[in-house]
Amino acid sequence: ATFNTCGLTAELYPESCVAIVQRGHEIAGHTYDHRPPWRLTEAEEREDVKKTIASIQQVTGARIVGWRCPRVQPSPHTLRIMADEGFVWDSNFLNYDLPYMLDVDSKSLVEIPYTFSTDDLPFIFGSGPTYGFPAPRNIPSDLFELWKDEFDVLYAEAAVSPKMFIWQNHPLVMGRAHRARYFDRFLGYLREFPEVWFARCIDVARLWLEHYNTR
Repeated sequence: ATFNTCGLTAELYPESCVAIVQRGHEIAGHTYDHRPPWRLTEAEEREDVKKTIASIQQVTGARIVGWRCPRVQPSPHTLRIMADEGFVWDSNFLNYDLPYMLDVDSKSLVEIPYTFSTDDLPFIFGSGPTYGFPAPRNIPSDLFELWKDEFDVLYAEAAVSPKMFIWQNHPLVMGRAHRARYFDRFLGYLREFPEVWFARCIDVARLWLEHYNTR
C-alpha cells in the first residue's frame, strides 16, 4: 500500500512511519501539517514540500517520490514544485480512471487519478462540517458492498483492458474496530480472485512508465 503522510505526522509518530517502510509499503507526501497548498504562496508551498521530504526522510530513511495534497486540491504551483523536486508521481486529479502523463515544462509526472467514490471518509462521515455539509454516518457494511460492486465491475472489464481500483482509507475511519472488520473482509474477498495485483502507487507509476507510456 501507499501511505500519504504529513511530515509532522512522521515527527510525532516515528515508530508507525518506520514500520510502514520496514514492511515494504510506500510512504508518500501529504504536506507538512495538512495546510491546503492553495492557501500558500509559491515560496511557502515549496518550503512546505522540502520540509515534508526532509522530515519523512530523517525519520524513515525513505525519500518520498509521490504526493497527494489535502482534499486533493493542488495550487497552480504544485506540479511545477513536484517536478523540480524530483517526484515521480502525483495523485490529485479526478478526471480519469487510469494513469496518464502530465507534462510540466520540460519534465513529466505520472498522474495516478484519485476518486472519492471509494474513499471511506466521505461515505462514513459525509463531506462533514469542513465542507459545509452534514455528516450522515453511513454504516460500514454498506461501504463494503460499495467496494465490492466497484471491484466486481472493474475485474470483469479487466479481461479486455487494464483496470485500476483506487481504494482510499483513513486510520481515523477504518481504524475503529467495527469498521476494521469490513476492511479485513474486503481484503479477503480480493484475495479470492486470480491475478489481482496489490500495488503501491510507485509500482503503478513504474509500470506505466515501462509498458504503457508510448510517447
